[in-house]
Amino acid sequence: MVLTAFVPSLIVGRIKKGAKMSGQWVLIDTMLAEPAAVLVDGVPPESFRKALRVLSQVDRRAAPLLLGIIQRCMDEHQPMKWSGDGGGRLVYLEARTAVTHKGEVWAVWAWVGDTPPALEPYACGAIVWDQVARLAHPSGTALALLGSGYEGRVSERGTLTATQLFSDTGEITDFDSLLSLLLYPTAGQRWMGWLYPQGSRSPLRLVMYGRSETEVAGYFHEASTGAGVSAMVNVSDATLRALRSTAATPSLALLDVEKARLIRWITDPPEGIQWKGLVDDRDTPHPDDVTRIFTAAVELIESGKPVDLRDVRLRRREGGWMVVAGRGSLLPTTMGVDLALIEIVETGLDLDTPDDIAPHDRGSTDTDPLGR
Repeated sequence: MVLTAFVPSLIVGRIKKGAKMSGQWVLIDTMLAEPAAVLVDGVPPESFRKALRVLSQVDRRAAPLLLGIIQRCMDEHQPMKWSGDGGGRLVYLEARTAVTHKGEVWAVWAWVGDTPPALEPYACGAIVWDQVARLAHPSGTALALLGSGYEGRVSERGTLTATQLFSDTGEITDFDSLLSLLLYPTAGQRWMGWLYPQGSRSPLRLVMYGRSETEVAGYFHEASTGAGVSAMVNVSDATLRALRSTAATPSLALLDVEKARLIRWITDPPEGIQWKGLVDDRDTPHPDDVTRIFTAAVELIESGKPVDLRDVRLRRREGGWMVVAGRGSLLPTTMGVDLALIEIVETGLDLDTPDDIAPHDRGSTDTDPLGR
């Protein structure tokens, strides 16, 4: 009986349908008090199942040994493999760290079979959401899964804004519940659903946990084609998709009123704007207009009536400012967070006003313009 550690490789492969292997890859969620299986041979169970039960169905005698190896994999942050006698036949067990962040292991790929694994498991990437800054921290594998266009969206700070993360994702099942978790997290709260990244080779299953009142963490992974996930898109998601493909002006977006921060574009955004986080952390509106926007946000919350705002200057990629008019309407929700639908219409250009804000400025995340 031999237990060894081996050097991990980037998990970017996937199981090919119909490949002949005597064994299974099982993705084990280790963020729970008791490890649970979330993907078995490329197919997600309808609900989380105890890892020991799932592994016992593959090999009853080897299952407890594999759970022990998984625990060592978590404790030592090292992939592990074992081979030996399992009830009269040779059994191969292998555990690989699939998702790691800041010294924690959130998921482990486990192989159990009577031959060593011939192919890599599905890709699985980590993501952390900072509720205070309203920014997502994706791993390199996570960006690769989202599609080739996402690597270019991450500046040196290594984060994505909500609009960068969600606007080009395509459909997201039960987006309302996901948004509630991200903006108003509760420790222990869990969300599971599917993403359909534009240009991605497959849908991605997303699993997120409220870690505290300020952080949501989790992972997403590939699954086998034909898992039946397309039927999970609800009517509101389909409506947004249709609207994105047909709407002209004005541009429509979902707004986090408290932070005056865009969450998701419903239609295409105005062209040529340098949005916060695209290049650096400067606010997109002119500094003199940021305070006006926050003042309008407070008015929107207090009155509950639509608020109009004119002559707002937005930083352009090519220099100068685009001048827009906006209208915000508060949305009735029970999320505990004020959300609004905003309409933005371009009214002109201002190419004469200088941009005196240094690129290293972090905008309104440093201080609240209203001093609250």
